[in-house]
Amino acid sequence: MSMDDLGDSLNEKVKSYPDDPSHSHYYVILKGQPNRYKSSVTVDKINDDGQKTELFNKIGSSPDKTAQYISLSDYFDSDKSMVDTDTGQLVDVTPVQLSGSSFYTFPVDLSRSSSAFTILPTKNLKKATINYKLPDGSEAAPSAKLNGYEGLKVPVTSPEVAGYTPDQAKMTVDFKDTTSTYTVNYKARPTTGTPDTVESTTTAADTNNFTPFKVYGKQTLYTYKMATLKKSQRVNRYVQKAKAYAPVFQVVGIQRSNNGVLRYKLSNDTYITANADYVGRLYWQRSYPKMYVTNAKGINTYDGTVFSRSTKQEHFKQGKVLRVVKSIKSGQTTRYELADGTYITGNKQWVTPNKPQKVNKVRTKRNIKLYKDVDFTRKVKTLKAGKTLKVNGWDYSHGYDHTAYGTLRYRVNGGYVTANSKFIEVAKY
Repeated sequence: MSMDDLGDSLNEKVKSYPDDPSHSHYYVILKGQPNRYKSSVTVDKINDDGQKTELFNKIGSSPDKTAQYISLSDYFDSDKSMVDTDTGQLVDVTPVQLSGSSFYTFPVDLSRSSSAFTILPTKNLKKATINYKLPDGSEAAPSAKLNGYEGLKVPVTSPEVAGYTPDQAKMTVDFKDTTSTYTVNYKARPTTGTPDTVESTTTAADTNNFTPFKVYGKQTLYTYKMATLKKSQRVNRYVQKAKAYAPVFQVVGIQRSNNGVLRYKLSNDTYITANADYVGRLYWQRSYPKMYVTNAKGINTYDGTVFSRSTKQEHFKQGKVLRVVKSIKSGQTTRYELADGTYITGNKQWVTPNKPQKVNKVRTKRNIKLYKDVDFTRKVKTLKAGKTLKVNGWDYSHGYDHTAYGTLRYRVNGGYVTANSKFIEVAKY
């Protein structure tokens, strides 16, 4: 909804309830369409003394899953923050000037049966981090960052990690301290023997109620004719690639050796290792407050969880950060709903919840060539040493060629240049 539409709708409601205090603190913005979504929405407030009071508890309705609520500026008259008490995430509150008065808007997911928010002084916010660790101490999944206040408890489901089991399937975050850190440790499922010598068997537990899913390759790996993964049974070799171009495999079943070594059966009747060091789930498995676009081609938003040309909405370039209100499982995929009610992919080859290390400018250390294409086959011109270049993005050579390793390139005005530190350096200004 445009700000003009927002203002028109608000003006109508202000005229309808000029002196009624029960309507002075929030408005649900409707689009004049039949409402499909309804949700109980509760907003509480904590004052400087830590006392909690309820501002309102109403039923919100809208034709869209995500509606914008409006609050009078009285409730944000100083340094305040708003927390979604169900997820422990901060809510983006935007100031607007409408009808000659100051208001604040914030998104509400009406597809949830109920939503609860708390407004509190920012100085009273408490932060918590959940780290997910593999046995070697490395990261099993991106850390979960939460915000809350004393007395709030937020349950967080541990993410799925192929080949590993968490010691806590669900962690309850209790905001007792200003800063809290929790750790969920993942233990590898028991495996013994070597891939080239053990025989394989399929158990009922492995095959019953199996739901297919996709994985991507993290390192150089092979597909095999049999689940024993013997060198003589190799079918194809896939070299290690950047995540955006990593090979993707459709897993249709699992098989174990006599000693319990897990394998993935693929849709073409070949097998690969299930070792999490070599393969990972293609889609992010849980909710995140934001997503960064990482693919060089950018991504589209869609009006619904089914992505097609007819449902395509807006395009966002590489590097864009998008605020997320909800994660949704759609078949084998994960979709993320944005505040405007549109959806983006949860595919790791296109988006990440971790902020990418961005390079804005580079300076040539010696003469280098500018190429029209990322594979460096069409030379444009030679750039002299000492030249500063604005970096518009990044990509990798040999894209989807899974027999050739890729090399990082920087996209600049007019084409691509090397990212090799022997030839360029990151400019600090």
